[in-house]
Amino acid sequence: KQLTSGPAPSQASQGWWERHELEWSEEEALLAAACALTNTLRAEVQRRLGFSCSAGVSCNKMLAKLGSSMHKPDQQTLLPPEGFEQLLCNLQVDRLRGLGGGKGAQIQAELGVSTCGDLARVPL
Repeated sequence: KQLTSGPAPSQASQGWWERHELEWSEEEALLAAACALTNTLRAEVQRRLGFSCSAGVSCNKMLAKLGSSMHKPDQQTLLPPEGFEQLLCNLQVDRLRGLGGGKGAQIQAELGVSTCGDLARVPL
């Protein structure tokens, strides 16, 4: 069963979902359960209120919120632990909470960075 609305999942995403349950870590099983619950809640919002919503599911609030903002409208995004590095490496600095305005622009200009990967390579 597809747990997202909107476009079909990518090949990598489909592969993640199609693994046998014995291949899943406890954390992955909990994330999958959270995805199923989130999908049900999103469907109820649509049914009862008549509007769509996007959602993100991850192991912490910051990453879940980031996932929610990535695929709009009316989709949900699962960000499992093995996807963190790839996502953050290419993520624009100003997409991070608290760095979307002047502070993010200042950091980008003063350090000569644009992505979180660039920022991670700046020596301390």
